[in-house]
Amino acid sequence: MKKVVRKLIMIFMLIMIIISTKSYAAGSFSISASRTTIGQGESVTINVTGNNAYGEVVISATNATVSPSSVFLQNDSKIVTITPTTGQDITVTASPASSGLGDIDENPITGSQSVTIKVNGTTSNSGETTNNNNNNNTGTNTPTKSSVATLSNLGIRPNDFTGFRANTTTYNTEVPYNVEKIEVYANKGQSGQTITGTGTKTLNVGANKFDVTVTAEDGKTKKTYTINVTRKSQEENNTTEEPTTEEPQEGIPEQDPTEGVFGLSQLEIEGQELNPQFKTDIYEYEIELKEDLQSLNITTVGTDINSTVEITGNENLQEGENIITILVSGEDGEKNIAYQITVNKTLNEEADLTNQDENKQKMQNIIIMSV
Repeated sequence: MKKVVRKLIMIFMLIMIIISTKSYAAGSFSISASRTTIGQGESVTINVTGNNAYGEVVISATNATVSPSSVFLQNDSKIVTITPTTGQDITVTASPASSGLGDIDENPITGSQSVTIKVNGTTSNSGETTNNNNNNNTGTNTPTKSSVATLSNLGIRPNDFTGFRANTTTYNTEVPYNVEKIEVYANKGQSGQTITGTGTKTLNVGANKFDVTVTAEDGKTKKTYTINVTRKSQEENNTTEEPTTEEPQEGIPEQDPTEGVFGLSQLEIEGQELNPQFKTDIYEYEIELKEDLQSLNITTVGTDINSTVEITGNENLQEGENIITILVSGEDGEKNIAYQITVNKTLNEEADLTNQDENKQKMQNIIIMSV
């Protein structure tokens, strides 16, 4: 009888070990495109899916740019944007990074996955694809480079202005006397463009003119945007007061140095800490985001009760560096100031693996105790 019981216990232990070691399917990953045919200048998204796969996957593409260039899988899916740089077909390849990719049991996952996207001609403003083929041409077609030379955004820091339009080439703005330098920035309207005329500029009192030139991918088509910046004189600057040498009277609190400064009186992000600490006259901040959040809960209060606040860049936050811009505009449109928050998003890559290892260990302990 004892021998029979001993054999039954051994069989039960063997069955439970087999169940625990076979509870997870072999790890793998795959990629798929939202569209397999696009027009030149259009973007397409690639879905990278992990099946019991944990680790970093590197994404590369021929004849196109990739954003982001790598994703971290945690048995989930990530999206990558592909933008063509030429009129040639695109091949997207996903491969495990050198840091490694494996399943929950730490078995390595190797090999690459690829998908091909066909690029047809160029895309017109109406969204229709234009065929550049000549009916009498029976030879090989040469892709036509884009002739688009418009920007997607243009402005200055600080005292930014509103109302940018891609086809509006002249902008007029005014800054206080105490603004001696500005930074002119511009964002490309299409990949392949080149931009000149941006960067730090020194202001003279009175009129200042700055030209930003955009050259299209074809190297021939150009468009020039002009920013006219008027720097007020010291006499015109009503907010500037003569310094006083009077000693502060006893019992009267010292005046806040930021009092009278236009912008934000409050800037808070739920669950996050700004670096440096917020002050009305500090315009650039950083935060370290360690959660997988797509957007942040931002609270703002303007120093002027009639001012308007516009927040851009606070959507679809990707792993790595993200830029959020907060533009504050006065009621009369003459006062504008921009705050910039750099969000460094880093996910805890080991958290899920640790939890799963703990669950696996608990299961093994239960089996041992049951035996």
